[in-house]
Formats: sequence, C-alpha cells, structure tokens
Amino acid sequence: MNRHNCPSTESLSTSERQLLSILNDAGDEQGQLLGRMKLMKLVFFSEYWEDSRDHLTPRNSLGGFGDFKIYKYGPFSEKLLHTFDSLKNRNLITEQEQMYGPTRITLTDEGRELAEEVRESLSTKEDKQMRDVITNFGDKDGNELEEKSLEYLGITREQKQNHQGEPVESLIQ
Repeated sequence: MNRHNCPSTESLSTSERQLLSILNDAGDEQGQLLGRMKLMKLVFFSEYWEDSRDHLTPRNSLGGFGDFKIYKYGPFSEKLLHTFDSLKNRNLITEQEQMYGPTRITLTDEGRELAEEVRESLSTKEDKQMRDVITNFGDKDGNELEEKSLEYLGITREQKQNHQGEPVESLIQ
C-alpha cells in the first residue's frame, strides 16, 4: 500500500475518525456493515448511550456528531450523512447496493489502515464507549436499532411523527 496516497489520521475530522472506527469494529467477518440505518444508529448510541447506567445522556460521548434529530427512521444526523459521503469520495469506504435489503458498507484497505490507526489513538474512555456500543448493539440490524433507539428516547414508532425534526436532546431524560 502506498502510504503517500493515504491520508493521515491527523487530516481526519473528529467525525471522520469516529465513523471509521465504528465501521472497523462493527463490520462482519468480511468487514462489511449492512446499511446506512444500522450505521446511523450505532453512531447515535456511541454519542448518547451510557453503558454504566444503560440509558441515554444529553452529552456527546465521542463528540463527532451532535446534530441528531428525529426523522422517518428515528434518530438521524445530517452531519453523519455528509461525513459518510466524504469518506466515500476519499475512497476510504465503499457502498454496494443489494438486490434486496440494505446496502453493504465496507472499508477499503486504506480506510481499514486509517481506522486501525484511529483505534490506537483513542483515549481509554473513547475506546470503552466504542466497545460497549458494539458489544451491546452491533449484532442488531437497522430496524432493531431504530426500535431500540426509540425505546431509549421514550417514544413509540407511532409517536415519532409528532417529534419530526426535534433534537434528540429534548427527549433524553
């Protein structure tokens, strides 16, 4: 691999570092994660979920994404979507459409290398947060994670339309 063409971890934003780390840890045996919804919800939990008390806290645990709002499929971050597209444009991740079901998101070799460097640079607290989120939520699909996120926010699928566009912090108690 030619390191001269691969960006350094210092050139990554906090949100890019967080997203690469989650993709690296949450992928299956082939390094793939199924769907943007699953990715969105894993990032949501990495931001707001606190393992020691098993609830959401109105703070940003990892600090990369703080703009989550309630939308059609639960918590959504526009910044995360832009970060995702930026990583795709920089050839650090790929996304493949499937005939049925969610897209397949995969780190490229360069993306995996950077993600491993990011992992090594995380603080103990950040590392624990990432591992706790993946351990507790990584085996769930996007729909299950949507349901779980709404449950933690104290609203049902039917009630979420009443909260469209509302910042998640207003629902966290």
